[in-house]
Amino acid sequence: MPVSFEHWKDIDHEQIKRDFDASLERNLRSHMKLDKLWSEMDKALKKGDVKVSNFVPEKLQALIKLYEERNKVYGNDYHENGRLMAALFPSGVTLATADDFNRYSILVHIVTKVGRYVRNFKEGHPDSLDDLIVYAAMLAELDQRT
Repeated sequence: MPVSFEHWKDIDHEQIKRDFDASLERNLRSHMKLDKLWSEMDKALKKGDVKVSNFVPEKLQALIKLYEERNKVYGNDYHENGRLMAALFPSGVTLATADDFNRYSILVHIVTKVGRYVRNFKEGHPDSLDDLIVYAAMLAELDQRT
């Protein structure tokens, strides 16, 4: 369809300009209000009238410390679990039902705990042994249902 510019002469270009200017003024006024709000918030923060929570940075620092502590004990076992599971299931594994997934998830926990025990074999790792006993009982329960 060809474009026609015949009707351009009927357009009130002055009204378009007035509408644009009014819109621009409204938006600038709104922007100026936001600038004032941010400025007032910044002043309140600097004066100490508003307390900023340190929860997030403190929580993240605590979790970094926890990761570093656990990593000293467990190493990067999460990098190795896939290789271990692949060795246990050289032909792959098919998980089709909720029961299959439940049993597999418990087995993954067991393999992880065995890996952690092996990494700490010299000293032993009682926590992993306790977990293994619990996970083995849970897996036995799930196996009875299948």
